[in-house]
Amino acid sequence: MTFKPKAARTEIAAAIPNHPAVRPVLAVATPSRYIRMSELATTPNKPGLMPVSPATAWRWVREGRFPKPFKLGESVTVWDRDAVEAFIAKRSSRGADVDPVQ
Repeated sequence: MTFKPKAARTEIAAAIPNHPAVRPVLAVATPSRYIRMSELATTPNKPGLMPVSPATAWRWVREGRFPKPFKLGESVTVWDRDAVEAFIAKRSSRGADVDPVQ
């Protein structure tokens, strides 16, 4: 194999479909789209988006009272930010004495 300058390698890569050098990079998780448990629930050291513990949020998911999360990776679980915000808005408009929406 002969050495090719970077410019020549880039031209060759551009000619190969789906080559990593020219393939568009898609954002998998953007801060405005997904939310993780560490941002969602309140812990003793950090306030979250909701004033509930992680255990309460997981219990609500199990009971079907809170939006279900999904996995982005083996150890990355997230919620759709729009679904969480809709849950909070609906909950706050109905009052705290009403069960969370399903």
